[in-house]
Amino acid sequence: MNCTVHLQKDRCDLWVGTQAPTLTQAVVAELTGLSKDAIKVHNHLLGGGFGRRLDADGTLLAVRIAQHVNGPVKVIWSREEDIQHDMYRPAYYDRLSAGLDASGKPVAWIHRVAGSSVLARYAPPLFKNGLDVDAVEAAAETPLRFSQHLRGLCARRAARNTHCVLARCRPGEERLHR
Repeated sequence: MNCTVHLQKDRCDLWVGTQAPTLTQAVVAELTGLSKDAIKVHNHLLGGGFGRRLDADGTLLAVRIAQHVNGPVKVIWSREEDIQHDMYRPAYYDRLSAGLDASGKPVAWIHRVAGSSVLARYAPPLFKNGLDVDAVEAAAETPLRFSQHLRGLCARRAARNTHCVLARCRPGEERLHR
């Protein structure tokens, strides 16, 4: 992990790989007292961030160092140093089960998800009623071809008062949920 900072009296340029450039800009503005417009994030292309580049902790440390130096500063953390202080993505437990009819078509599908919320930490307004829509997105909007079949099945069974639960994760969009 690395970050280059050029802090000047009226502006701050950052060269960093981040998954959250707007958050990075905001926290650096708060630390330096500069306006957000005076903070320029030159974001690197990055791969394999896996959520680690959501935090601006490394950038803030580099800016704190730059506050004591006249000129650009580049701070590099070894992989070992980065892992020691890493903000790991929380672990999740997914349990899937399905029921098939005699011809092998799905007639029931349950996908249970348990884990800590990422949104509760990074975007609290999006974490509502204990549901992290980011955590259940793939379960709620399955790419599997049978999702439309199950939705239709669920609607027909709900009309006959058999057990099928629909939850609204986002306004106007129904999701299968149990």
